[in-house]
Amino acid sequence: MTVEQVKAAANEQISILYQKLQEANLANTFKRLDYLFKIVEGDFDKEMKDKARVEIDHIVFGYPEQNKTEE
Repeated sequence: MTVEQVKAAANEQISILYQKLQEANLANTFKRLDYLFKIVEGDFDKEMKDKARVEIDHIVFGYPEQNKTEE
């Protein structure tokens, strides 16, 4: 194999692995949402339910950006 063929094969493998990582992250996010909704609907204390609601909000609508102070 030439160097270019090795690079192409490596890039293809990287693409495949990145796609699988993205799929796993998506599956994990939905599983996390399932558990968070079970907390909100379940018999948990108010503080736990509030934390779960905030986490659901962040997952669905995005995490708030940190305010960066200009130097």
